[in-house]
Amino acid sequence: MLGHVTHVTVYVNDQDAALDFYRDKLGFELVTDSDMQPGMRWLTVRPPGGQAQIVLFKAFDGPMGKKEAGGWTGMVLHCENRDAAHAELLARGVKIAQEPRDLPWGRDFSFEDPDGNMFNVVEPVRH
Repeated sequence: MLGHVTHVTVYVNDQDAALDFYRDKLGFELVTDSDMQPGMRWLTVRPPGGQAQIVLFKAFDGPMGKKEAGGWTGMVLHCENRDAAHAELLARGVKIAQEPRDLPWGRDFSFEDPDGNMFNVVEPVRH
């Protein structure tokens, strides 16, 4: 009945700065950059080869409540080599929030975007 996840939202304070970070520092692809309606920009990116898109949505305070940037996104990004991914992001100036760890389910670390949105990166355990 239900299919795969198509979009997840990350609230950001500055969409242009967020695009620069996700595209230039993380290597994500720009998928959509268009006006939804006056004053609202629909901006999506995704990891290379990924299906789900991340909507970089401007934080706001409106009828649906306050949507703020920053904090744990709940998103986990897969990698084949945790140490290489960690070194690459460090070299690109990405802020590491949690240094690499070895855990029962995999080898991981966490990073933050410029707005303090946190993501986990996991190299799964191979059995």
